[in-house]
Amino acid sequence: MKQTWIFYFLSIFFLCLLSGFWFLAPWQSPIVETSLGFMPQSQIHLTPKGVELRLIAPKNKFFPINTVITAWLETPAGILVQEIRSQARSQQTIFFSYRRAGLCLYQVKLANQTLHGEFRRMPQKAVHPLQLNVGARAVRLDTKRLPALVMHPVDALGNVADTPIIVRTRSPDGKVQKQSIQAQHLLAWTWLPVGRQTGLLHISSQTSDAFAERSEVDLLAGATQVARLQTSTKIINTSSRDELGIVFLEAQDRFGNPAIEGAAVEFSSSAALGWHLFMTRPLVRSTASVFIPIDLPASQITMKAQSEQFEIVSQNLEIQRPNPKQWRIWFVQQKLYSSVIQDNLGAMLDDGTPVSIQIWTTQQTLSSQTTLKNGQLQWRMPTINGVLKKVRVEIANTTQVLRIR
Repeated sequence: MKQTWIFYFLSIFFLCLLSGFWFLAPWQSPIVETSLGFMPQSQIHLTPKGVELRLIAPKNKFFPINTVITAWLETPAGILVQEIRSQARSQQTIFFSYRRAGLCLYQVKLANQTLHGEFRRMPQKAVHPLQLNVGARAVRLDTKRLPALVMHPVDALGNVADTPIIVRTRSPDGKVQKQSIQAQHLLAWTWLPVGRQTGLLHISSQTSDAFAERSEVDLLAGATQVARLQTSTKIINTSSRDELGIVFLEAQDRFGNPAIEGAAVEFSSSAALGWHLFMTRPLVRSTASVFIPIDLPASQITMKAQSEQFEIVSQNLEIQRPNPKQWRIWFVQQKLYSSVIQDNLGAMLDDGTPVSIQIWTTQQTLSSQTTLKNGQLQWRMPTINGVLKKVRVEIANTTQVLRIR
């Protein structure tokens, strides 16, 4: 009994549902799938807002009401689809909100008819102002990769204009160059000439009535190709208190421009007895210099300087002995004296010049070190064992011996 009651209930429910559909059917708009009986024409109208696709019936013909019209628009950016229902008119309009320039294909299907076509939207004149993109902002004159100018001249709808663009450059020497470029693949670009002189390269552009703000590229000197190496002297004494000056000067690139400020210059040299020199200084106004004390035995050394790939070698620097004039030593009350010792120029040797002293007695041998003061030796002998027999004094590679009888 319970199952029978459920069966009756479901039967009544479905009968009510079918009755409702039958009652509402006259109020629905039927979709007409029948033949049109004519072939409409299609027209494309391009507007600032998008694309209007118009379907036009022959004269004295009208589209049936509520016929489904589906349109496909194949664009460079993808496929757009619109669907409308026809009205009882001689013309139907389908709108696509698409404004990009380029070739577009379309297809329209209504009832038993299919229409195909294509159109091309052309870009308009570029609008003001133009935007310049210049890179790099600074380049060296000997660069293998020139700076480039890249532009996207767009019209009022955002399409890249295809009108010629006039690019002007003015180099630091005042020379003006002009070239005409055109957008390809949605951009316009060109290499920029750099010339042979440092300074600012000015760039401007114009197309139709649109202009761009001026841009600049900083042109820097190329790698150093010319320079001189100079030392403060060609001959220096081993006991000299003076410093040796080494100057890298008149540095220029291959175009004759002063070398770039701040470029590193490496000074180096080597000599006997394991002496090595390596110092780095920046270029300032095409010059870099170092001053170093020389504490070497008599010899010849060669100085080198290198900036980037450019290297220069100086003439040999001679380090020589002072070659003192004749001098003598004597004792006065256990104190050892020397005459004033002069070099080959007639000047007394520098204070602080090393002095080696050796003493021989009947019982021992003593060694001591001291320095000159006011060009002469004044040294008090220490307490010794035995009888003093001989004293030997060496100054600037010259020797005096005093024998005690």
